Amino acid sequence: MPLKTSKLAEEILEAFQDQRIIDSLASALSSKLLAGIDQKLTSLNDAVVSLSAKVKDLERDVLNSKQETRKLTDEIKGIKMKLGVYDQQSRLNYLIVNGLAESGFSEVATAGQPPSSVHGIKHSAVSKSFSEFCKSSLGIDIMDNDVDAAYRLTKGPKDQHRPLLIRFSSRRMRDKVYSSRVVVICRFQDSF
Repeated sequence: MPLKTSKLAEEILEAFQDQRIIDSLASALSSKLLAGIDQKLTSLNDAVVSLSAKVKDLERDVLNSKQETRKLTDEIKGIKMKLGVYDQQSRLNYLIVNGLAESGFSEVATAGQPPSSVHGIKHSAVSKSFSEFCKSSLGIDIMDNDVDAAYRLTKGPKDQHRPLLIRFSSRRMRDKVYSSRVVVICRFQDSF
């Protein structure tokens, strides 16, 4: 058997020395290789075209998202501005009154409570003492419906009495009380 194998190997080697055999083998192999390479290149080209279309779709989506983000950002800025204006306007109806003594037990009873527990509650005693102060000192009649909320704040380190926070139902009434404060200041200065 070894002799047959070596004889076959010699014949193959001899055949490869013939140029016609090499040319025919190269031609047969090249057509098969080229067909395989061509098929692979076609499938790669199809994949690239498909991916290119997907990339274009994603770029369009990103552009749309950026435009939508800009639009939403502008809307948020507008809403923040409006909210700031509304917040500022709502605070225009508030007035803090310092120096008014606590008149009754119900006012004194809220002294130990944290401000959050009494915040937003219209205390009738506080509202009543403020109305009496306005009538006696400022000459202004304050009706119940003129005051939305009235309560005492926490006393500061320099305060003798807890300040009042009054929310008026209209800015007109708040401005009327605020402008009449000059009367109280003048009376106070004249007494010295």
